[in-house]
Amino acid sequence: MSTRVLICDDSKIARKQLTRILPTDWDVEVEYAEHGQEALDILSSSVFDILFLDLNMPVKDGYETLEALQSFAQSPAVIVVSGDVQPKAIERVKNMGAVAFHKKPAEADELRALLISLGLFSTDQNENHTNTHVVTAAEQFSLNECLQEISNIAMGRAASVLANMLNVFIKLPVPKVNILEVGELQMALDYSVKEDSCSAVSQGFVGSGIAFEALLIFSDSSFPDMAELLGVTEEITRELETELLMDVSSVLVGYFYASHW
Repeated sequence: MSTRVLICDDSKIARKQLTRILPTDWDVEVEYAEHGQEALDILSSSVFDILFLDLNMPVKDGYETLEALQSFAQSPAVIVVSGDVQPKAIERVKNMGAVAFHKKPAEADELRALLISLGLFSTDQNENHTNTHVVTAAEQFSLNECLQEISNIAMGRAASVLANMLNVFIKLPVPKVNILEVGELQMALDYSVKEDSCSAVSQGFVGSGIAFEALLIFSDSSFPDMAELLGVTEEITRELETELLMDVSSVLVGYFYASHW
C-alpha cells in the first residue's frame, strides 16, 4: 500500500527538490500545496500519512497550519522543512505537534535516515520497489524563482544567528524578489543618500566568476531598538550607528552570499 505524502511549500523549486530526494525505493504517492490553507483544504477532504511543511508562506504560514491541524480528527505526521533554523522556531513547531524538523535544503541521506528513525519508512518493506515519481530530467526555473528560494534559505540562517545574538525570536517574512530597472535602482540609491530618516550599507563580492552587490536600507528609527537588543547602553552616536549597521548587515549579507555556493 502506497504512503500518501503532501508537500506544502510556496516555492516550486523547494517542492521539486524535496520530491527528488525522497527514498527511491519508497512506494509513495505525492501531492502538492502552495500554502497552508491549500494544504488544509486538501487534508480536510483526503487522508495523508505525511505532511512536509514549510514555515514561511503566504496566505497561511506553517505555524498557522500546525495550529489548525490540532482540531483535525485525523492528521498526518508533520515534518517541518524550513530555512528558518532558529532554535525557538524548532522548539515552537515541535510543541505544536510536528514530529521532526529538517533544515533546507534537505539532503537525501539525511532525510532517509530521519524517516527511518521516525518509523515512517522501512527498507525491508520497500526493497523491491522503484520510485516512479522522481523527476530525472533537468527542469528550468526562472531567475526570480531561484533567487527567492536562495533568499528564503539565507534569511532563515541569518535569522538564527541574529536570534542567538539578540536573544529574541525573529518572525521571517516571505521574501519578494523582483528585477529592478536601472532607473529604479538609481532612485533607491538617491533615496538612501538624501533621506535623513534612513541609512544604507553597500557590500560587494567578486570571485570565481561571480559578482554580487548587496544594498541594505535601514530605518534610523530602529537604532535604539538594535542598541537595546545588543546590550548597548551608551549614547547613540553616528559612530555607534555605523558599528550597529555593520554588525547586523554583515550577518544578513554574509548568509545570502554563502547560500549561493
